[in-house]
Amino acid sequence: MPQPTVNLRESPPEGAVILGLPLGQKMTIIGGPECGNTNTWWQVQLEDATTGWMSEVFGQRKEYYLDYMRATAGFGESCTGQLPNVFRPGDRVTVTQQALSLTFQSEPNSTSAPIGDNFGPGQLFTIGVGDAVCDYESYATWIPVVSDDAKSGWVMQSRQLSKVDASLADAYFILSAGAFGENGRLICADAKLSRLSWGDVAIVEVGVRFRQAHPNGTVVYEVPRLTMITIVGGPLCGGGHTWWEVRLPDERIGWMSEGWEGENFYYLAPVR
Repeated sequence: MPQPTVNLRESPPEGAVILGLPLGQKMTIIGGPECGNTNTWWQVQLEDATTGWMSEVFGQRKEYYLDYMRATAGFGESCTGQLPNVFRPGDRVTVTQQALSLTFQSEPNSTSAPIGDNFGPGQLFTIGVGDAVCDYESYATWIPVVSDDAKSGWVMQSRQLSKVDASLADAYFILSAGAFGENGRLICADAKLSRLSWGDVAIVEVGVRFRQAHPNGTVVYEVPRLTMITIVGGPLCGGGHTWWEVRLPDERIGWMSEGWEGENFYYLAPVR
């Protein structure tokens, strides 16, 4: 069955057809826009330097022919046609069994110099600060990470494998180090078992830092013992802690740790 194509024309809107472009064809906008036949037309240049005009939208159906190829993707966003960036700075993650091992690169591409050994399944590392980078040459999304020995670099978060082999499904190569137990509470791989849930009222058992973000966000101040707080978001894993977004009595909202795995007590306790 022939693949659908979109016409590249000599001029808008009814110039001679130069060729039909397949889905996934990359191009650069070099001129326009112009209007014609209820469409918006752009002058484009292909990777082989061929130029022509394309309609952005099929006017009657309101279907887009062209999609912006973003260079980066913040949390919840997607590189064009790829899986979304589902990790936040500070999240603790590990390698999926499918990946087996993951190269730790100095730059967001597979040709850059590796940094130390590959990451393997079960090995923990931390999502770094910054957006994911879109790699349309290899159909991949790269994300900044920090190893436990404080080295910073990049790993391939996910890849559009269906572009490499139509029989393959797009896949993530890293996953959250936290998991939810039978009681629905988060279990961070390197933190204490959580005792809290969304909407809980909790009490501060020891003075604990109130941050703008987890796990290394700016410290606003240290919340004193016996302060009552409300859980409004989270949980997230990071740095041996289970992190919750909380609302203080003065209505300020920020992040606090429930407790650190290296200590035999919790910072926050549910109010029964």
